[in-house]
Amino acid sequence: MSKLSNVWVFSDIAARLPETITGGRALGEKVSAFIIGSEADIATAYSYGASHVYYLGNKADTQMIEDFATTMSQAIKDGEKPALMLLPATKRCKALAAKLSVQLEAGLINDATEVTLDDGVVAKHMVYGGLAIGTERISSTVALVTLASGAFEPQAADTSLTGEGVSLPFVAPKQAITCIERRVKQGNSVDLGKAKRVIAVGSGIGSLDNLALAGELAATFQPNSAALALSPRQRSGWSASVMWACRV
Repeated sequence: MSKLSNVWVFSDIAARLPETITGGRALGEKVSAFIIGSEADIATAYSYGASHVYYLGNKADTQMIEDFATTMSQAIKDGEKPALMLLPATKRCKALAAKLSVQLEAGLINDATEVTLDDGVVAKHMVYGGLAIGTERISSTVALVTLASGAFEPQAADTSLTGEGVSLPFVAPKQAITCIERRVKQGNSVDLGKAKRVIAVGSGIGSLDNLALAGELAATFQPNSAALALSPRQRSGWSASVMWACRV
C-alpha cells in the first residue's frame, strides 16, 4: 500500500495542526481537515497543505470537543474507504478519538511516534511505561491514530495555497456533557509535549540555589533554549519539582 486515497485530520490546538496535516500528506493522496473555530482557520489549514476543509463552526463555551464526534463520523462514513484519521494526542482529542472509534467501529492507537502503511495502518508507540516500543497494525476499514509530539515534522505554511471551506451542519450527540463553568488553570507556561528532552529535578537537589546546575545542564543541549516550569507541589517553601524543557 503506497498511500491512502484520503486522510482525515483534526486538532483542537492550532499549534498541532501543521504536523497533523504533514502526517496526512505523507500517508494520503488527499488530506481532509475538520476545522472548529473561525473562518480564518480555514485559510490556515489550506496553507499547510489540506486538500479539503470541512468547517464545523465555532465551539460554544458550553460545548466539549467530543460533542462534534457524530458530525465528524457521519462525514467519514460518507467518504472514501479505507480511511485514516490523525489527531494530536491531547486530552480532548483522545476523548474525541475514543468516541469516533466506537461510532465508526474503527481501531485506535494512541500516542503514536511513527505511522506507516503496510497491509493496513501500522503505528509504533511506547509500552510498559516507556520501557519498550510496541508496533501494532489496524486492520479495520477506518483507522484512528493520535500522534505524539514530533511524530511528523511540520512543514512551513504556503499562503499561495487557498480554498473554500465546506460547512457541515452540527449533529448533536444523543448524550452530551454540558460545561457549566471554565476556570483558568494556574500552572507553568512550558509545553512539555513539545520538548525533546526534559530535565526533572526533585527535592534531593538540596537547595534552591543548586537548581542553577540543572539549568546549566539544559543549556548544554541547546544554548538559550531552556525553559523553566515549576510544579504546583510545594515542599519546604520551594517547588518539589522543577523541569527544563528543551527542543533539540
